[in-house]
Amino acid sequence: MTLPMRTTEQLSTALAGRYAIERQIGEGGMATVYLARDIKHDRKVALKVLKPELGAVLGVERFLSEIKVTANLQHPNLLPLFDSGEALGLLFYVMPFVEGETLRARLEREQQLPVDEAVRIAAAIASALAYAHERGVIHRDLKPENILMQSGQPVVADFGIALAVSNAGGARVTQTGLSLGTPLYMSPEQATGDRTIDARSDIYSLAAMTYEMIAGEPPHTGPNAQAIMAKLLTADAAPLSSLRKSAPVHVELAVAKGLAKVPADRFASAADFAAALDGSRAMTFPAGTIRGTTGIAARPSRGRAREFVAWTVAVAAIAAALWLRPGAVQPRAMVRVGLDPADSIVPQPSTLGSPGLSAVAISPDGTMLAYIGSAGRKQSLYVRELSGETFRQVAGADRVSAPTFSPDGRSIAFLDGSNNLLRIPVAGGVARKLADAASKPSWADDGNLYYSVLGSIRSVPADGGPVRVVVKSGGDNGTMSNPNPLPGEHAALVQTRKSASDEWRIGVVDFASGKLTDLGVAGTNPMYVDPGFIVFSPTSGGLAAVQFDARRLRVTGSPVLLAQWRNLTGCDCAVARRSGAVVYRWSSNANMVATQVALVDRRGIGRVLLDDGRHFDQPRVSPDGKRMAVRAEGTSMDGDVWLYELAGGAMSRLTSDNNSYRASWTRDGAGVLWISRVANMPRVWMRPWDGSAPASVVIDSTDVAEYQDGAAGGWSAVRTWQLRDVAIIARDSVRAGRALPLTRLTNTPANETNIALSPNGALVAYQSDETGESEVYVRPVPGPGKRLTVSVGGGEQARWSPDGKTLYYASGSHLMAALLAPGAELAVLRRDSLFALAINTVNSTGVDGRYDVMPNGREFVIVRPKGIQAQNQLRTTLLLDWQSLFAAPAAARTP
Repeated sequence: MTLPMRTTEQLSTALAGRYAIERQIGEGGMATVYLARDIKHDRKVALKVLKPELGAVLGVERFLSEIKVTANLQHPNLLPLFDSGEALGLLFYVMPFVEGETLRARLEREQQLPVDEAVRIAAAIASALAYAHERGVIHRDLKPENILMQSGQPVVADFGIALAVSNAGGARVTQTGLSLGTPLYMSPEQATGDRTIDARSDIYSLAAMTYEMIAGEPPHTGPNAQAIMAKLLTADAAPLSSLRKSAPVHVELAVAKGLAKVPADRFASAADFAAALDGSRAMTFPAGTIRGTTGIAARPSRGRAREFVAWTVAVAAIAAALWLRPGAVQPRAMVRVGLDPADSIVPQPSTLGSPGLSAVAISPDGTMLAYIGSAGRKQSLYVRELSGETFRQVAGADRVSAPTFSPDGRSIAFLDGSNNLLRIPVAGGVARKLADAASKPSWADDGNLYYSVLGSIRSVPADGGPVRVVVKSGGDNGTMSNPNPLPGEHAALVQTRKSASDEWRIGVVDFASGKLTDLGVAGTNPMYVDPGFIVFSPTSGGLAAVQFDARRLRVTGSPVLLAQWRNLTGCDCAVARRSGAVVYRWSSNANMVATQVALVDRRGIGRVLLDDGRHFDQPRVSPDGKRMAVRAEGTSMDGDVWLYELAGGAMSRLTSDNNSYRASWTRDGAGVLWISRVANMPRVWMRPWDGSAPASVVIDSTDVAEYQDGAAGGWSAVRTWQLRDVAIIARDSVRAGRALPLTRLTNTPANETNIALSPNGALVAYQSDETGESEVYVRPVPGPGKRLTVSVGGGEQARWSPDGKTLYYASGSHLMAALLAPGAELAVLRRDSLFALAINTVNSTGVDGRYDVMPNGREFVIVRPKGIQAQNQLRTTLLLDWQSLFAAPAAARTP
């Protein structure tokens, strides 16, 4: 019932000075909604006034006490609570006013959404639910009307309001005739009035909304609420595929499980539901949950439902067993098999060392997989026999990148966080150091490990011994990397280019003469496979193969595409040289999801600055706060730096080499500094922000991977490339063409990165993984002095407040603020959680790409996804019998 006009006028008078009510914009079962202006902050808000009869039952103090729980929720997909109170005996609460339509409005206009769009929206809502459920808050009234679409992102409104009403009013609420929940979307336990309502009720409601987004109608309909609830309690929803044949099988199964009548038969968490929608998690179902369908060969029948949903656990072992069985007839078509574990081990990228390093390896005979993953926050190396399902951690192999098997499959060589080359038995034990400052290794049949350094090829005996330069760089050879020795070890496949502006090419270099031959194929990461193939990554991304004559050292025929995905930094893949099996990592989403750059306050509320469909990250605000340097369309160590005017919104390009990252500002704000690689090694560049002079190299040392400018006469901060240590250098001594007199502040085997010099130059913050997980530390400059541990339970990407009193850092999904003690005594006085940052937004592991602090100290520039990314995007796939593609007609070769 709409409030009488006189009551509305009286309410406006009572709230004068706080809110100016403009007009009524909506009405629901619990409240009347008004568009109002928050006078103090000069912003539009949605002011929601509870129905008088409901407010009378609840009581002012009890309702305001219960709604405090909602006020503490901060998540990108949750509409926050601004205010609550009482006026003229009416209870009200205030939320942001969202310019945009509701999901209900979109469904009324389009009826059915594209399946990918429906899954994206559902996954975003699931992310918000998971966050709230972890804090004990249940929505209880999820429906399309409560989902607001803000710049394409779904935002859940009224979170916890129904819970607050229920807790405050108890059984008396039903006396008002109010039902907490909407029949079309409420769970069976809500419909029957169960006292215990938990997170699984919200999961049912989300599944019902997902069903409607895809099918075009809710799972149960009827002429009135009673008819709908009768169907809800007694009938199963029609199979999703009977209403939308294009619905993928895994989506149909996930929605069906979410709609299970019994809560225990649903997903245990909203995160599990999102993972199942994405197809990244195997599902189990009670008997009878899934109905068979007809007319679609790929769908399981009723009798095969259990077999179908178990495929993600069993198919890898079955396929591998068939492949490896002695005397088995090989399959006649290429086979792809998922290899990721179904337990808590999460695949991780190879984040240490140089870009483009692989995180998987396969033994030469194709029987064993090596796999970088994490259980919790610690990254480790795991191995698995492909004829089985169990992943086993390799004891003694932590902080690993670029693993590779020995020819006999009994040992693994890898790089540690300082790019040292080590080997360890597959069974685990003590890792043996073989070489310093190496790169991705390749283990040859002659017992040597081959790798590249500064464009040259080197080798070291796997049993230990001196490092030997096999082929020098320079001259006609240019830069060579990723050597892969051919049978007989007389030559190696390499990726090569003359300069940083050239594309990578596949070549073969003769060890005796040093002659490099271009094979006429553009790409990276070449790997030889018996009896005569090269598997490599094309420059356009993905995975391809071409036939190769290893005796004459030439390519025969044209490349054939094996797998397609977007990658800009090489291929995370490996081959079994003798069996031909290929294992590769890929992303379930595009490597670069479109992102927004927003300006927000300490609550995470604000406005969007950049949103043009590109991928932005690594924002850095100028000292005067007038402009921002930001990387566009970059992944690990590429992309270009752009400048954005915060006042007018103008954009201008600063670099154009697709090879620029880690932008920062000179201390006086006159120039922008960034890192760009030359011959695959970092250099520090600078250019005036106004473009009045061309870019120039400031530091040409190959051992500087990060640089932050200090004040004249003071110290600048540096992070070294090879050993990944934190160091300082006298700012006035920084110039190209001279040796850098570095003073190291750290000297550990840990991976230290993301340096942040305090405003007065007296402290430097950084992150280190020496404990097994990343934490933020502070050290005095120039030292000596004690080190302060700032973060607890994980921290990264530290940034200082302008006054130097607060150190901000990311911890998991939240931005934290650590208040430091004044003076020389380093101590943390308080740690506060400010607001939620998007998880895995910008592929920013190891790179400080998620946010920056404005010079006013009250606002932040943050990067957030325009679309939702699953927390774990990586997938691992085994490719079998891809050689059969070369026997197929050319028109049939695209997999």
